[in-house]
Amino acid sequence: MKNTIVAVLILLFILSSCSGLKVAQHYDEEIDFSQLKTFFIMPPDPFIDLHVNKYDKEILLGSIADEMKARGYTQHEATGDLVVNMSVIMNDKTGFTNYNQYYNQSGYRFVYTWGYGYSGGYYQYTIKKGTLIIDVFDNRSKKLAWQAIGNGSVEEDPIKRSKNIPHVIQKMFYKYPVSKK
Repeated sequence: MKNTIVAVLILLFILSSCSGLKVAQHYDEEIDFSQLKTFFIMPPDPFIDLHVNKYDKEILLGSIADEMKARGYTQHEATGDLVVNMSVIMNDKTGFTNYNQYYNQSGYRFVYTWGYGYSGGYYQYTIKKGTLIIDVFDNRSKKLAWQAIGNGSVEEDPIKRSKNIPHVIQKMFYKYPVSKK
């Protein structure tokens, strides 16, 4: 029975490691991004503090700023050609899986009979899913210039999560209209 539980946990780990970040992006083709030189990041909504700790929030904002700076933009504190906004949505997904042993023991040998045997029970698991939305607005026209939506599982280990955040932001900015310089 312990082998079955271990096998189920290993399978869940493999499946969770295969499911990566899904990213959707869109930008306004009418905006000439080459004419825009500066940006500022709006302070996140205080509601974000319910889902994201202070340290992760600083890494998120710093990684976004680094991606914008890598594309040749200069960061300002109060105003700029582009306004960057970040939103986070967190959900818990709960699932159940059962583990059964479809055999029973008869005397000194095992008799395999499909459908009979010990019903081992079930295992409940919870996966924290997160959606990160990055909006970039043209400050002059007040129009949405670019948007990326990333959706995936949130790493539970804070050390791994802090190392993973810059890679997530980099993947979200992969098809930004201005390439890195």
